Amino acid sequence: MPTNHTPQFNPNIHSQITADPLLSLLGNLREVLDSEEQALASGRTDSLETYAREKLRILVNLNRITSEETSSTMLEHARTELQETRRRLDDNMRTLKFRIGAIGEIADTIESAVREADSDGTYEVGTTRNGRSK
Repeated sequence: MPTNHTPQFNPNIHSQITADPLLSLLGNLREVLDSEEQALASGRTDSLETYAREKLRILVNLNRITSEETSSTMLEHARTELQETRRRLDDNMRTLKFRIGAIGEIADTIESAVREADSDGTYEVGTTRNGRSK
């Protein structure tokens, strides 16, 4: 049984490394993506909402920064980081879509099994275990 593991993120961790707010946020986003990737790889899904909330918070801040500071030089110096982060987000999206698809397939299999069991009389009202009427 998986243990409840709520990830803790320090929104200022990368601002200690660099004074550039764009690079700091990109670093924070990569940290969240790394942590989520590790959780998914180990089968821990109890914190997916926390990861989604944290990614949203960072992306809102990224949007705010890039809207406020429309300097092309600011974006140019971070181009490599932006491209790598975009690639990581795309990978993350594919992984999450795969998991959602797999969960859907499992749900469909269970639903089909229940329907089949219902139709073969296994769970009909008024029957006993050996199939005789009550």
